[in-house]
Amino acid sequence: MKHFISILSLVLIFASLCSCTPEKVEVRGENPVEGQLSDVLELSENRYTIDLEKDGEHYNAVTTLKLEVKGARDLAEVSLSAALIDADDEPVCMLELTGNSMKEELMSQLRSGAGSVELKFSSKTADETLSKDDLKRFAEKAKKICILRSEGLLAKTPEQIKAERDSIARASVPAIDITDLMGPKRKEEGYSGSLRDMKSLSDIVSALESKGFTVASRKSRQVPSDFVESMVTINEVTLNRMVGEMKETVKVEDGYAVSAFINFCDNVAASEFMSKMTADGYKKDGTSSDCYYAGSYVERSGKNVTLRQIWEP
Repeated sequence: MKHFISILSLVLIFASLCSCTPEKVEVRGENPVEGQLSDVLELSENRYTIDLEKDGEHYNAVTTLKLEVKGARDLAEVSLSAALIDADDEPVCMLELTGNSMKEELMSQLRSGAGSVELKFSSKTADETLSKDDLKRFAEKAKKICILRSEGLLAKTPEQIKAERDSIARASVPAIDITDLMGPKRKEEGYSGSLRDMKSLSDIVSALESKGFTVASRKSRQVPSDFVESMVTINEVTLNRMVGEMKETVKVEDGYAVSAFINFCDNVAASEFMSKMTADGYKKDGTSSDCYYAGSYVERSGKNVTLRQIWEP
């Protein structure tokens, strides 16, 4: 659905002493709007009346432009240059949007994609004046009015704003550490590297609760054993916490051994955790030692990180 900026008042400031200037000049609205904002702004009327009003020794030319807003833009700055054009497509007078409050109002409407605003345009330079002949030429030759230049300096993109908010949110909560999930380093005779074994399910839950996680569910299920003719009980605890507007979840299981499945709030948090694992000695294959029956293993997929106890029955 198309929206409109209805009431764009265009004011042209001139200097002249001509007392016989006609009171009104009719011009045609020219499309499309040129410049960076041409895809979101469009003149929506075909005819505009310019009223020539005497103000002391100056003449003001006042008109109302209607622009259609076809899309939203988040802008930190905006500039519009208008022009009155003659029949040969030559500019009779160049104009510039002035006034910070009007620019801010226009930016506000562009952000929302709808609205109405009064905008004031004036001659491009403060010392620009029109002689008696210039003013007569303007009244006689001005046939069209158009936006010749429309530019906007983008404010932070939604992605940039979200990244900043997420960064602040991550800094506001204690990060998940290796020692929340695994015990101290140790060596295993005959093997290189250092080992960290997974902590117990209850110890991991306690560590995460101290960092703002709350238990969302506790479950137990029985599965057939792969090694003996009996059933094995799998205990599962799921914990959640909010990091700003982002949700972070950890599921901890024990059965044969303890595993932790972390769904970090975003990829940045997952990358920061994996950097800790790398600094701690974990290699690309996910292990920190060549020991095949002890220690732990880490694997990442996007913002999901899995930690498993390495064990042999």
